Amino acid sequence: MLRTVQLALMVAISMLALATLQAQEASTPDELAILIVGTEENAEMMRQENVLIEEVRRQLRTWPADKRPPVFSYHFNKKKERAYCEQKLNILVEDLVFVGIVRLEKKVPRKVVYRIDRLVNPARSATELLERAQEMLGVNLTPSPSPSPGTPSPSATPSASPSPDEPEARWRIQLGVFGQRKNAEELVAKLREKGHVATIMAAVEEGASVYKVQIGPFANRQEALTAVDALKAQSFQQAFLVDGGGD
Repeated sequence: MLRTVQLALMVAISMLALATLQAQEASTPDELAILIVGTEENAEMMRQENVLIEEVRRQLRTWPADKRPPVFSYHFNKKKERAYCEQKLNILVEDLVFVGIVRLEKKVPRKVVYRIDRLVNPARSATELLERAQEMLGVNLTPSPSPSPGTPSPSATPSASPSPDEPEARWRIQLGVFGQRKNAEELVAKLREKGHVATIMAAVEEGASVYKVQIGPFANRQEALTAVDALKAQSFQQAFLVDGGGD
């Protein structure tokens, strides 16, 4: 009899523990991330992608640190990334440049839950995307009644950066010029390890092909200069500002 009671008690405890675990899982909020997908083989797409990423990161700096979603960037010229986008996320080449919100499972994008259907102005699309992300994550950027000195109100938050074909969005940072593309790609890989998104710009100078590694464009000169200082602090001493002239 005692053994039967003990067994029944163990079963009841197990069921209670399972129910508690299920309730905890059900109450856990979705882990979301920003996903931007382009291709490094198309210079215009890379320019749009860079504007998107820089604008998303700029706006996320106004969010509480514990509420900022991670930003993922995939490229269709990389076989594994393209296969994953097509097979797992249903993102096709005709969707590029893709920008959207994805649900994460074990820190990996698993499902697209929101996407910008048409990318007209990358900076404005970034703003639209983050407004939707605020709603989905329940992020409130309204300042408290007594904000600390220097805390900007929503009205003081900078507006979306201009599109890259406007003169204000012409500033870039150049980190190297190479005669061989593989050397440029090695520098791009080092920059990515530090969280920077760099572009390889092919050009012809004095009859020879060269490959320039650049970051940008930036919304204005001061923002670009701040980024130069940050790069130099990470040992990229060769970083310097170039005027892209809105190219």
